[in-house]
Amino acid sequence: MSKHNLYPKLQRRFQDYSKAISPYGDSSMLMTVVTHWHYFEQQLKNLDAQYDLFGKGFWGYGINRISDGKKMSSNYDVADIAKSSQNNKHRLHSTFNLIIFKVDGEDFVYNTFCFNLMNMKWTSELLQRVNLKYLVNISPKIESQNIFLELQFDNLEVPIVFQIETYYSHDANPQSLSKSYVNFIQKVAKEGFD
Repeated sequence: MSKHNLYPKLQRRFQDYSKAISPYGDSSMLMTVVTHWHYFEQQLKNLDAQYDLFGKGFWGYGINRISDGKKMSSNYDVADIAKSSQNNKHRLHSTFNLIIFKVDGEDFVYNTFCFNLMNMKWTSELLQRVNLKYLVNISPKIESQNIFLELQFDNLEVPIVFQIETYYSHDANPQSLSKSYVNFIQKVAKEGFD
């Protein structure tokens, strides 16, 4: 996938979030969330221009539940929010977590973001890096209908974790994406240190 395909997928996800958190029949949040998404998208593009978030080779991203090897940040998936009958969902589910990663030589380089859908506030931790020689295990974990990828490194406090994207066209799916992430990262880790 090209990084240029990432932005329309995330825009679609933000639009779906606006529908899921809006009171029934109220579309007023759509404009707010879409406006904020355009701002966040521009910030991501600026950071990419400055720090080369995607690199020139293998890269990927994850959503919702994100662990950066130190702490876990979590939000519900849009499908789960849409099913919920809670009141004030826009207050309960106002954040969206994102991780963008790349393999740079023998390093796994990752950037974490937390966007607030209700305002233009966001946080990030950029260019976190761990050498793949410390990779102990990488495996998909299935919870409900979601697939999470867990990377265990012996030099990090907790595993790096993220949910695999579920929005795909007919030619890709979360299972094949998680398998390609696992296979490539294992290959780099093995070849780099054999």
